[in-house]
Amino acid sequence: MLRSTKITIVLFCIVISVLTACGARESDSGRSGRATSNGAVQEQQKDSGSISDNPELESAEASSEAESEAEPKSAAAHYQFPQEVALPFQAVEWNKLVQMEPKQTWKFVRTLSFGTLDGNPVSLAVYKEMDPDQLCGLDYESAALLEYRNKTYYYNDCFSMSLETEESPLLELSLVKLGYENKDGDSRRIVHGAAELFGNGPGRMLYLVYDRDEDQWYGFDNWGSPSVVDLDGDGTMELVNQFQGLHMQFPDIDIYRWNGPELEQSLSLKSTLKLPFVGQSVAGMDEVTHRFQISALTSLEEDAWDHPLEASYNYNAGRIVRSEAGGG
Repeated sequence: MLRSTKITIVLFCIVISVLTACGARESDSGRSGRATSNGAVQEQQKDSGSISDNPELESAEASSEAESEAEPKSAAAHYQFPQEVALPFQAVEWNKLVQMEPKQTWKFVRTLSFGTLDGNPVSLAVYKEMDPDQLCGLDYESAALLEYRNKTYYYNDCFSMSLETEESPLLELSLVKLGYENKDGDSRRIVHGAAELFGNGPGRMLYLVYDRDEDQWYGFDNWGSPSVVDLDGDGTMELVNQFQGLHMQFPDIDIYRWNGPELEQSLSLKSTLKLPFVGQSVAGMDEVTHRFQISALTSLEEDAWDHPLEASYNYNAGRIVRSEAGGG
């Protein structure tokens, strides 16, 4: 039964990949931020909608998922949630935004208010590329420039068409003000907010980081919905990225934190816990308690979701600790 189910799933994913570009997000590691060591702007293919990954986190998550999916049936059936585990963190690398004026082939659509930073307004000017042969020239893509202190900055990627058309409250899902900075130490950098990029599904967000010392903007992207919360009640805020699920990948969570001036990203919760069948398991966060809720499959049988393993975890200073809520 398991073998026939796996074959069915493989064939189904092949069909989905043709129809919806399923392959663009092979694993939850595909949600890691785009990384370049020298901050240079990378040239990307016009219609790929893909992202490059933090190499070390990508390797760790890919290894975790490969081990999980290849796990023998008997081992998966006997999986037990750990009582406590440290989240691996890796410094985020980002791309430098370059100062640029609108291209001649761009048609202005509208300007979106993006809050204020150090008393100065920030906005996002949205454009439509009129030349279909140029980057962002497809009907469902947009171009955009970040505006700050009489300068305009360009990120070498295409933005979601939702920035052209959506109004509040739906627009708040595509343009999120965060103001996430290290208030306990070096505050030279701040994650000002996130704007939705073009992708083969909703939720691919560009995080915009401002360096006050350099007077420079940087960006990195990730799949999910961001929120700034104090996960463990210690007075220090964390930046939580909740991936809502896309195609054959189910919801997951990763966490950002400041370490001095450096922003660090955790391995995803599902990969850290080494869940069996990690792609089809679920990690979410309770919006009230900020407790993580985990549901893990122990087989790929048709009735597996009728009896998943479940557990709850609390975040505590870079670790996740099993709570009494939830069984399994």
